[in-house]
Amino acid sequence: MKFAINNEDKNQSGIYIIRNSINKKVYIGSSNCLVQRYKGHLKSFFNLKNNFNFQQFIFSHGVLCLSFELLELCPEENLKEREEALTGQLISTHPL
Repeated sequence: MKFAINNEDKNQSGIYIIRNSINKKVYIGSSNCLVQRYKGHLKSFFNLKNNFNFQQFIFSHGVLCLSFELLELCPEENLKEREEALTGQLISTHPL
């Protein structure tokens, strides 16, 4: 999965989007530390307790078709509110 966030923003809190370049689906999330959330997603991709269909997708296509991008930086106290607002504006599908 490509990490498309600048070095100066990677340890900030904010709203991110994971884009799938194959089927064009997206997932919107929030984190108080973007780089830690990115690492958490990478670990979970190969966790056998996760969604079977998603794992099959990863095994078939790999993680390079996914990108982790910053939508906006925001204070921790506003993360959930902004995540919900942005999710409402964009089509968010989970799991990817």
